Amino acid sequence: MKNNWIRFLAGALVSVMLVGAFALTGGMKGGKSTEGLLYQASGLHPDGEMLVVDGQIVTCEEYLYWVDYVCTYLASQLPDVDWNAAVSEGGITYGDYVKLEAVNAAKRFAVTRAWAEQAGIALTDGDMAALALQRQELVSLYGEEGYQQQLALMGISEETFDGMLAAQYLNSSLQTAYGPGGSLYDEDAVRAYAQEQGYASVYVLTLTGENAETMAADLLERWQKAEDKAAEYAAMCEELQQEAVGAVTLTAALGAKGYKTLLIDIDPQGNSTSGFGINKRELAKSSYNVLIGGCPAREAIIKTEFDNVSVMPSSMDLAGAELELVDIDKRESKLKTAIAPVKDEFDFILLDCPPSLGLITLNGLCAADSLMVPIQCEFFALEGLAQLISTVRTVKRLYNPYIEIEGVLLTMYDGRLNLTQQVVDEVKKCFPKKVYSTFIPRNVRLSEAPSYGQPVMYYDRSSKGSSAYSALADEFLKLNGKGI
Repeated sequence: MKNNWIRFLAGALVSVMLVGAFALTGGMKGGKSTEGLLYQASGLHPDGEMLVVDGQIVTCEEYLYWVDYVCTYLASQLPDVDWNAAVSEGGITYGDYVKLEAVNAAKRFAVTRAWAEQAGIALTDGDMAALALQRQELVSLYGEEGYQQQLALMGISEETFDGMLAAQYLNSSLQTAYGPGGSLYDEDAVRAYAQEQGYASVYVLTLTGENAETMAADLLERWQKAEDKAAEYAAMCEELQQEAVGAVTLTAALGAKGYKTLLIDIDPQGNSTSGFGINKRELAKSSYNVLIGGCPAREAIIKTEFDNVSVMPSSMDLAGAELELVDIDKRESKLKTAIAPVKDEFDFILLDCPPSLGLITLNGLCAADSLMVPIQCEFFALEGLAQLISTVRTVKRLYNPYIEIEGVLLTMYDGRLNLTQQVVDEVKKCFPKKVYSTFIPRNVRLSEAPSYGQPVMYYDRSSKGSSAYSALADEFLKLNGKGI
């Protein structure tokens, strides 16, 4: 595991004052060289000031950490990368791209620190305990000497590294504080701003993950082209929330029908965790600890306030687990092995996997007996389906001979649209006997419920979304020999 202890994304407007050049040559404040390869190659001193962002100093140490991080990532994706070659036709070189990305990453961390300071947000006791636990786990993995060696390889001090880890928790606290219902959320100010700008409302979408920036650009373009921007935004929110909503709602529906149900959230975004009102910042143990740290599954499971529902929550740490798993023996079966002792304690165990087909998802596929595939009734819904089917076949052949596609769930259903029917027809051609007869409709209540930390049948039992998932639960139970 190198350079992937942190996977962090924070968006904000920043004011930047450059203190030094971005090139990896030339001296900086301090004047001394270090033993590290990056410092020797660059001539930069770790204490030197690289830039100032909103009053926060970004040191050369932080900048070079991100240079190393981006280089390592690119090299893992492009083993034969030519650093002097152009990224695209007429574009910058890979070398310049590295420096640009390193600066941007350092800026994001500085923005978080500045924003938290201005807002009076500090690390909680729970955050401090979580940070201490992270360090303890890393030391347990590498040994104290090995841990210090890993930091040295990355050219970063323990103090600076701890500060970068802390920024993750500060960012999460800021998002919570400024979000609807948060301590710093001012609905009157939001409405006043919206009126001043001539908007019907002001919308905020929070995106995380490796492709967050690309996704944000695509969504912005789509929203800008829409004639009815409010309706388009509502549709985008629904689409982004559907998968997590599905896992949360089906789990709650099964629990409400008297079946002890466990939801295991292994999606780094943790939407299913939030959907049950669990604060990701205050977790002592999560699915990350189970996958990476050898934590017994039972210690990470939380019994919720909802009938017969328990959750193994996700956490921010899970974002870096993909590359951490690479060097672990029997990495594809870590989750299966971990949950084996608790399987008999539940009637059903549901896994909420990331939308990408990486090692975390592979763990989910290896641990599962069957697979439910949610497909939105949208234009690009069938893209990637062939890859998924191929992946399931590979998993079945190499790792888990028992896994089957149990059913395909059609979501975002609107029977009034020709496009919806076209998607339904195509899916039935691909899976003639696997499509659930229950369709999940577009429903505002489904999108609203996660913001209140409740499954929709607790948020609004009379809604169409609640009724649809109750019907799905009945169909699911019948297929599993437990229906009425």
